[in-house]
Amino acid sequence: MVNFCVAFVLILIFIYPALKIIVWVARSINENFPEDIPIVFNLVFKSGTSIIKTKKINPRTGKPYANIDEIRLATVSSISLAGLMGALITGFTLWLPILVWTIIISILVSFVGSN
Repeated sequence: MVNFCVAFVLILIFIYPALKIIVWVARSINENFPEDIPIVFNLVFKSGTSIIKTKKINPRTGKPYANIDEIRLATVSSISLAGLMGALITGFTLWLPILVWTIIISILVSFVGSN
């Protein structure tokens, strides 16, 4: 039980660095690579764009520019990277609880905005 609590706290701690890393990698991919790039780079680019759009607020409506799918992509990608960073920091001793939390959060995020 303690391992699951520690894993959850690690994921929460690494959310902000994961967001910054995804945005930084997306910006560097946008600046340094051509338009037609493999799917892995494209996924990172879309995740970074989603994170940036989620942060920007439309002044007329007061809502973010991102739609629900982009918010889901930004959340799942940042949770996944935070889980990977947490597993790397612990030397993969807590990989199972981190994996369980990552999957649970990703599944819960898929229900956001669905009617």
